[in-house]
Amino acid sequence: MKTEEVKKLADLSRIKVSKGEIKEFTKQLSDILSYVNKIQEYKFIAQEYKSDDKIAELREDQVIQNDGEDLIKQFSDQEGNLLKVKKIL
Repeated sequence: MKTEEVKKLADLSRIKVSKGEIKEFTKQLSDILSYVNKIQEYKFIAQEYKSDDKIAELREDQVIQNDGEDLIKQFSDQEGNLLKVKKIL
């Protein structure tokens, strides 16, 4: 990456950068771009799912009917339909 390109990016981004920062950013962006180029050199092979591959066995959902009475009994203070709790900070 060239210094002029970093200046242009800074202008497009509306970021004010000093000459020292431009030099620093030029090196950093060059390092990043070279790393990305290295990654792009690798050939990644897409693997398809096979029916014999193991899959985590999940349990069936169970619906439990509950009117909430057990929960309401645990509150020490109640005002109408409101349940009061201790103040927590």
